[in-house]
Order: sequence, then structure tokens, then C-alpha cells
Amino acid sequence: MTPKDGTDQVESAAVSAQRARAFGRRFRRARIEAGLKPRDIEAKTGVSRALLRQIEAGQDNLTLDTLAALARAIGVPVSVLVAPLE
Repeated sequence: MTPKDGTDQVESAAVSAQRARAFGRRFRRARIEAGLKPRDIEAKTGVSRALLRQIEAGQDNLTLDTLAALARAIGVPVSVLVAPLE
């Protein structure tokens, strides 16, 4: 039985935020390992540096198109960035 007090939604939001932070950390690490600066990613993808900061901080849920563009820009498969949380 599903609780009607909203706890499922709160837990779901917490998991979503945790995933966004994990993605942001993975992306930032991969970007740095690739020797790329935020301005390089902006030039390759059109994603603004302001949005990149939000993504790397885990404060944005990006679209699949943006996810694919970011992965291409740093030369890694999307699966590296969205691997299951440990």
C-alpha cells in the first residue's frame, strides 16, 4: 500500500537530487580528465557555462539531448556518466 502522506514523493525527490549530484561529479571529473574547461564545453555543445555550473553542482536535471552532447564533448559514453549509484 502506498502512503498518502507524500513520503514517496519526498523520497523520490531525494533520490533524484542524489542522482543529479552524482552525475555532476562524474561529468566534472571526466571533463577535467579530458583537459577541457567549461568554455571548451560551451563551444562544443552550446550549453552555457552557467548551466554547466548548475549541472556540475547537481542542481539541474538535463535533457537526454544535453546529456548526449556533453558525453560527446568529453569523449565518453553516456553510460559512464549515468552508471548506477554505488
